[in-house]
Parts: sequence; C-alpha cells; structure tokens
Amino acid sequence: MKQVKNKILRQAQDKTYVLGMFPYPSGEGLHVGHVRIFTACDVMARYFRAKSAHPSTRSARSGAPKAPAVLSPMGWDAFGLPAENAAIKFKKIPQQMVPHNYANFKKQMQALSLSFDWEHEFATTDPTYYGLTQWLFLKLYEKGLVYREEVAINWCPKCKTGLANEEVMGDGTHERCGTPVTKKNLPQWVMRITEYADRLLGGLDEDLSKWFGKSNLTVLRQAQDSQATKSLDWPRGILEMQRNWIGKKEGVVIHHQVKDMDLLLDTFSAYPAWLFADTFIVIAPEHPLVKRLTAGTKYEKDVRAFVEESATITNQQRVEDKFEKKGVFTGRYALDPFNSNREMPIWVANFAMMDFGTGIIRCSAHDVRDYEFATKYKIPMNEVVDRTDPHMPVNAHLNEGTLRDSGPFTGKAISPELIGEMVRWIVDQKIGRREVTYHLRDWVFSRQRYWGEPIPLVYCDKCGDKNGVVPLFEKDLPLTLPTLESYEPTDTGESPLSRVTTWVNTTCPVCGGPAKRETDTMPNWAGSCWYFLAFAFWRSEITNNQAPNSKQIQNSNAQNKPTRQILDEYREKSPTPFTEFWKEVAKPAIDAWLPADWYLGGAEHAVLHLLYARFWVKVFQDLGLVDFPEPFLRLRSVGMVLAEDGRKMSKSWGNVINPDDMVAKYGSDATRLYEMFMGPWDQAIAWDSGAIAGQVRFLEKVKDVSEKKVGEQTSPVLAVQLSKLGERIEKSILEQRFNTAIAGMMEFVNAWKAESLVLSADDVRKFAQLLCPFAPQTAQKIWTQLHTRFEGSPQTWYATDRVDEAPWPSFDSLALAQDVPVTIAIQVNGKLRGTLRVAQSVASDEHAVTKLALADQSVAKWVTGAPKKVIFVAGRLVNFVV
Repeated sequence: MKQVKNKILRQAQDKTYVLGMFPYPSGEGLHVGHVRIFTACDVMARYFRAKSAHPSTRSARSGAPKAPAVLSPMGWDAFGLPAENAAIKFKKIPQQMVPHNYANFKKQMQALSLSFDWEHEFATTDPTYYGLTQWLFLKLYEKGLVYREEVAINWCPKCKTGLANEEVMGDGTHERCGTPVTKKNLPQWVMRITEYADRLLGGLDEDLSKWFGKSNLTVLRQAQDSQATKSLDWPRGILEMQRNWIGKKEGVVIHHQVKDMDLLLDTFSAYPAWLFADTFIVIAPEHPLVKRLTAGTKYEKDVRAFVEESATITNQQRVEDKFEKKGVFTGRYALDPFNSNREMPIWVANFAMMDFGTGIIRCSAHDVRDYEFATKYKIPMNEVVDRTDPHMPVNAHLNEGTLRDSGPFTGKAISPELIGEMVRWIVDQKIGRREVTYHLRDWVFSRQRYWGEPIPLVYCDKCGDKNGVVPLFEKDLPLTLPTLESYEPTDTGESPLSRVTTWVNTTCPVCGGPAKRETDTMPNWAGSCWYFLAFAFWRSEITNNQAPNSKQIQNSNAQNKPTRQILDEYREKSPTPFTEFWKEVAKPAIDAWLPADWYLGGAEHAVLHLLYARFWVKVFQDLGLVDFPEPFLRLRSVGMVLAEDGRKMSKSWGNVINPDDMVAKYGSDATRLYEMFMGPWDQAIAWDSGAIAGQVRFLEKVKDVSEKKVGEQTSPVLAVQLSKLGERIEKSILEQRFNTAIAGMMEFVNAWKAESLVLSADDVRKFAQLLCPFAPQTAQKIWTQLHTRFEGSPQTWYATDRVDEAPWPSFDSLALAQDVPVTIAIQVNGKLRGTLRVAQSVASDEHAVTKLALADQSVAKWVTGAPKKVIFVAGRLVNFVV
C-alpha cells in the first residue's frame, strides 16, 4: 500500500480541484441544463491544466509534464427514489437499469468533449463505494450522533406507503395516485445535526486563509489572485439561505399554567420586548399536547379533524407560505404570567410548526400573521406601541417604539439595553428562562425504501444497545442489497426489504445468536454527503474508455490498482480494513486535494445538500478523518436553462432539449460555445436552437482565417489585440463570465479578417490555445494543421501534438504595444485640420507630437506664427489655439 500512498502524495502537492455537482443518471439522459454546468467545469479545468503545464512544472529530463495539478472528476449519484420508481414503472431491477443510464450519460459527456478525469469515476451504487459510506455512518453512530425516534412521515392512505417529500405534489397529493397525503408516525433513524448548528453557522464566516492558500504553484496562485479570499467565497444569497435554514434565534421560553388542568405550556419568543401585548396562544397541529388538551371534551372531534386536514399541507407549501391560515379553538385557556387578569385562549393553528421553538407560540397584534388570524377568528387583541400607520399595528420584528401597558417597562423605548433588562426580569420573576433556538432540526436519515444503502445495524435482544442494535464489524462491510424481483412499498410503511426473510434473519456479530437486520435504507443524501472526498483517492476499474484529454494522466494512472482491489487486499490482512485504508490511502489524497477550490452546480441544492455535506465534514474533522473545516471554498451557481417556450423543461410538456440532437446537427464545439455564450452563466435564460447556427458560422470563420491569414510576422495591431484577448479570457474564466470571453474571441476574429492583417504561426497557436477550453475540437484541428504546415520550423518548440497539453500562452503586452501606431487628431481652434500617425511610445510625448503636427502642411497653413496656446491630450489630440 505504501506505493499507492506515495503516488497520491506526489500527485497533488500543488493543486486546483474543479468540481461540478455530480448528476443523478435518469433514463432520459443529460439535458442542456446539465451541459451548461459541466461545460463550465470543463472550460475551467482545461484552463487550469494549461496553467499547470507551465514550463516550470515540466520534467527537466524528458520535458513531459509532472504529475497533474488539476482534478476534475465525474461520477453518478445513482441511489434514490427516482431510480426505484422508474424501475417499478418499467418492471426492471435498478441494478440493471441504473448502470445503463449512467453509461449513456458518460457517452453524452464524451461526445461533448468534456475532459473529466474518468479514472476517478464511480457510482454511489458501487458496493465498494457504499461500503465506505456504511463505514462512515458507523463512525457517526459510534460518536453518538445517530439515534432512533418515532417521527411523522408523509403517508398515502390509498397506496398505504410512506413517501419522500419529492413524491408529494405542490397541492399535497401523491404524485402517483393523486390521493391527499397525510402523516403517519414511524420509527426512524435520525442524525443529531443540531449539535453542530453553531459550528455550521460560524463556519460561514470562518477564516479559511490557510486553505485558500493551499494551491502553491506560482502560476496558479497568480491566476487565482483575483479570487483570493478569507471566508467562504459563495454567493451572498446562498450564504443567507444557509443562515436562515440554521435559523439561530436568542430569546426566552415562557411558562404557562393551563386553566383547570395540571399542565404547563412552554412558549418561545425571540421578541421579549412585546410579550405584554400577547393575548392568545397557538399550538402546532402535530404537537403531542394537542390530544391531551382536548381529550374527553366537546372540542376533541373538531380538533382531531383539523389536525388531519393540516397534515395535508406539504413542506413546500410551508416553505413558500402558500396555504390558507386556519385554526380551531381547543376550549382551553392559559394563564398569562405577564397579566394575572388575562386568560389566553389556546388555538390549534396550521401555521404553527414543531420546527420552530417549542411548537407553541404567544401571539399578538404586533405580528402580521397573528393579527390577520385574530381578526379572522375575532380574538381580542392589545397593542403596546402606538401605531404609525392607522391601518396596521407596529410590527414587533422592527423592535422600535415606546411601550405602554407593559408593567414596569411602560414608558420605556425599545432598545437592546431594554430587551436585556426585560429578559433578566423574566428570569428573576421565574416566569421563563433564556433560550437559544434553531430552525434547524435533526436530520431524519432513514428511508423505508429498497434502492438505497443498507444501514449496517442488526437487532439483537441480548447485545443490543439503547437503540436495540449492534453495529456490523468493518470486516463484514459492505452489507450489500439483495437482488429482488419485487420491491414495491409495503402496506405497513416498512421497507420492501422487511419481506426478505432470508436477508433479514441473520446472526449477531457479537454473540453469534439470532438477530435481524435493519430494513430501512439510507437516503440518497448519504452518497452525496462525501463524494467530493472520494474523488481524491478513487481509482476506477481500468477500461478502454478512459478520458481522452490527457495521455499523460492516463498512462500514470494505468499503473494504479482500482480501489476495489486495494480494499480487498486490506480485508485480507486487517480486521479493520476500512480504518487502515482511510489512514494509508484515502486521507493522504484527501489532504492533498481538498477542500475543493471550485464547486459548480444548481441553486436548488443551496440549502440541504450543502448543509449536510458541511455537517459530515465537520464531524469527520472531529474524528480525525479530514483536517479541514469546510468542503467547498468557492461556490458558483448556474442559471436555469428554460425551454424555447420560456417554461421549465418537462417531458410531459414535450419541450425538453436533448443535447445529443444539438451535437448531431451542429457539432459539439458549437453546442459548447452556445451553452457558454447564451447569456450570463449565473442567470436563467431560454434556449434558442436557431442561435447555435451563429456559433457554427463563427467556427467556420475561425477555420478560414487560421488557414489563410498566416504570415511571417504578426501585424502589430493584432499582436496587441491578441494579448488583450488573452487577459480578457483569463479574467472571464476566473469570474465565470464565459459569454464575454467568447464575445472577445469573435471581435478578435473579425479584426483578423481584415485584408492586410495576419498572425504568425506561433500566434495562431496561441489563439488555438485560447479557444481550446471552449471549442477543443476546432482548436485541435488548427493545432494539427499548423504542425503539419510548419513542421521542422523553429516555431515548433511545443513538445506535444495536442493543444490541450501545451502550457497556457504568455504575452508581452508592453513590448508589443510600443510598436502599434496611434492616430492623433490635429485641431486648430477646435476644428479638425488633419491627423497624425505615430508610434505609441511617441504618442505621449507632447513636444514630439507638437513638432510633427506643425510640420504637417495641411495644418501649417492654418497656423501663422506661434500658437497662443497648445492643448494636448496624450495619445488622442493636439489643439492649437491661434
């Protein structure tokens, strides 16, 4: 294993890791939205490879590039509900269908010349990979971050099955049968992500300078200077979404005695200054105290019906706040500790959520939603701050105004100091306590599905822990899925695996007695929570279908054993094969490549995927599995590609654009160029198939001028423009302004077409290199053509016959600019009387320009004697006032 470890360490002493969010391989194949993300990844990876191929990084003996300094991998997020549903629909088994799907994705990507490092390819459904996922799960379990709890899940009463959120339509019905979805309590495995809430919040602003400075290669560091930063370089909106989802709030919990019951209710408030205004209480429909409040009363039936109705509100509707706010009275009252004369009616309201505070809320006129609810149900209200708008009370969220009817605080202006004083008073009066609460809730991790990673736990009556389970030993991993002919959901809500008695019934790894396997599986999040780590060390099975982008990379990795074989060897020699493998093989590679320098993908993953990945990395850091606190240094989100009709692409609407059709009709380079040129990369835009024809014409123009407009020496004006184009393209790639880079190339080619202008063979090569990240096939044709045409000439110093293996071109802007003629306008009394062409080095010399201008006969006749005044603008004009 030492040879493998040392090779990985040598491979990434200097690195740039460019990562696109790996796709779920659906049966429909790639769509043009995928292509927009992955082409951007490819443009950046090709650019950074060229930068790392600088002569200083080449072997002195052979001239060949040293170990690659860029990682741009690809894999497949292949577990999950869509694959299972598709397999059920087509009466196939996922093990056969899914590999066919991702083989098609790979074929499509290669047809688009996407130069991913295919030697790192894996699917999350590979038992070798999910064996590692199971081992990591056990590490979290050992740390006490996984527990068993009864949780309300989505339930279809007609299909008698549990549903993932994705299966519930926006109107609250089951996507398959159209039945309104309800809730059902089932035992679930849950992860304590809330234990990391503060660190997840603080990590958004953490100083990560050490990790941003990890790319030590001089040319790469210089290229990335414009992107240097200290904390996470993510879009502000996504950072804010992370903060809001974690939702840290500091406030108070208030204790209430329920009238005529031996029961206390605790409410949470983040706005303690306004508590004297509260006149009623609402409780979440799913709160366990609802039944107790109404048991045996005349309100019980109505409340139970309302609870069932509220269960049909989907998570999406709650997030988007798109549902009618309704409630029902419980018949109970709570005694108000702020006003001994006030009894607060307790209502069940569908806008109250267990995910916020205690699930019970004090309400007043000073909250818009509470005000509308109280008005609707004619609940008395009280205001403690005078209105500034005669139609609406002051909103408590502003924390502004002077209090009235507020006990000892009447007449005081709301301020941070007053809020602190009120909190201390509440604690002193023993009517409440300080509390920090979060919107973030523990992560329900298990699924009652077949197509997912089996959870490596068994139930043993003799040896089971507090959850009743025993973890499998490392040597027994991976625990693989049995192959089933039927895996439709059960009518009890349990996983289809529960029916496979030959798989369920097993022996306890500790005592050897009878035991039963856990039949829940992991969510598809499990594989995507850490895949970016696996790419660093993963070696796929060697095939004849590897990446076409770099023979050097292929040859170096052809000597490596696939990860499956390496792990098999560890199993033969060690009782803890995964621990030893991680220590000796995985971690050195992860230390070398991570954190990822660039992460590109869709904004739809701005919350949960990023949050779960960050959570696992922080746990892994605590366990010593990684050394860094955050997985992705720079995040960039792509704008959605809409259909030509301006709507979201949908198979049911028949408006999906297949990139295969575009490649077949226009070619891969034209398709790539259009994806990058169609608009700002981070903005949504509608597809226009006809516009690709413009890219075809541009490429034809490129081929024409690169063949016909080649001379001994580059025209000076083109030399400067080429230098500026190089700077523009580098800046545009680093800032993901790909459309401006392509626009610059178009402008340059139009200038090159001018009758008297030519590029030297060396500068044509430089242009091909600038074009290569965007249109690699055309760039290679130009490169090959030049090598054939000028073979044996002094210009063929490039030690490669591939354009994508040559170092990024350099330009001497200052030296070139000195030879470019500048046209200066000559005015007399503000009127143009002539022009003067001088070298740029002369254009800023007022004395020289004045002398030459006065010597011009067309000017001299307008100037008699010495001018009264000379107005000089360097490089632009000289004006003689006479």
